[in-house]
Amino acid sequence: MESRISTRAATPRRAEQVRIYIDNSNVWIQGQRTSAEKKRLQEKLDPTWRFDAWELKNVLTQNCGLPADEDVHAIVDLYGSTPPEVDATWKAIKSCDVRVHTFRRSSWTKHEKEVDAEIIAASVSDAADLEHGGVSSTFIIVSGDKDLIRAVLRIAGREFQVHVWSWRNGISAAYTHPKDECRRLMDRGLIEVHYLDEFMGKFGFCEQVFDPQKSSIPHNSIVILEPSTGRDFIDQVLENLRLSYRLHYLQRQGVSEKDLVIILICELDHETHTKIFQEMREELKRYNLTAMTYFEYNNASRPPNPKGKSISPNPYDPLRGKNDGFTDVNRSQKKKNKQMKAKQQKLVYNRCNWRLYCEHGTRCKYGHSIEETAAFEAGQFRKAKRYKFCSNGKDCFRQNCNFAHTRDQFFCPTCDKTGDHLMEDCPENSRPSILKYAS
Repeated sequence: MESRISTRAATPRRAEQVRIYIDNSNVWIQGQRTSAEKKRLQEKLDPTWRFDAWELKNVLTQNCGLPADEDVHAIVDLYGSTPPEVDATWKAIKSCDVRVHTFRRSSWTKHEKEVDAEIIAASVSDAADLEHGGVSSTFIIVSGDKDLIRAVLRIAGREFQVHVWSWRNGISAAYTHPKDECRRLMDRGLIEVHYLDEFMGKFGFCEQVFDPQKSSIPHNSIVILEPSTGRDFIDQVLENLRLSYRLHYLQRQGVSEKDLVIILICELDHETHTKIFQEMREELKRYNLTAMTYFEYNNASRPPNPKGKSISPNPYDPLRGKNDGFTDVNRSQKKKNKQMKAKQQKLVYNRCNWRLYCEHGTRCKYGHSIEETAAFEAGQFRKAKRYKFCSNGKDCFRQNCNFAHTRDQFFCPTCDKTGDHLMEDCPENSRPSILKYAS
């Protein structure tokens, strides 16, 4: 069936209010996906992509058919989840005169069904109140989810114009191939669909500056010494990587120019990461640029340990201090240190079986290798799927079920292999130590 999306310009009309409802996750996640596609990244999402809430509001209000000279009174509500790490983000958005409504994700599915339900309830309720008060208004819903189609139809059914904004990769077939009711409202100009892709450069940007205050620099990051002589070439090398990254600058003592640190923030195994580093180092050599890992750089920057003859103390030197040659022993602190050492040894000897798929990350009470810890600190978390049988068995109707239905589908997070064994049967679980991984 042919798409019924309206591409004509909206007819200018008077509106006393503009009501805007934004699904934050829909804008952000699909925006990261669009950015990754635009950059042709190897990853599905570009974790560096961000959006400016103020500029997004301007794009929405300036492209909903209102006269350019009209003073638009926009009431903006943004709905999202509440992980503690993004409290600062919500505060920044609130400063843009945007009302923020946050809900906790489902602990089981990690979905935000409560967000969709709240947008539906709030928008339909507002439409009823405005209709009852005789107030002319335009509604803007920023989400292409199918779940919101009923709200769009109800609002348009009250003769309010509804503008649905979505990314091309996130628009539901409910809008691209509408059913009779939606098609009739589209033909009357009461429902119009717009794509955020066309305005991405106006409200979106990439945050590629690494903040060492939030997390430490991973040891396998790539450092380029004194990069100013090959700026253009370095930019080309980074573009050819087709991987997401962040940049940071470090100052060495006695060197006027800062060194460039490239932190890859995508999920890569150790072998792939090593290959990328070696290839980049060889390319940079052509322009007389030196590259090394951050681990090498950090060790090279430390002052060398003094070497030479050992100096024996003079037994006839006068005593320093007032303790008559005796040293006070804090037995309480000594006991605490012993307990702490025992705890550290326990963490080392009991390695976490989830490896890179551990949901606790750096907060895990079990041991993790240096590579795993570096990945967690860089925010590289993996979600394990199909590590156990689906409870629905053959009756499962999901196309992309997160659980295994046959033994061939089993995935083991411990050894990172598929189709061999269950996680609890993994031979690597019996390894008692990760001392060879620890520094």
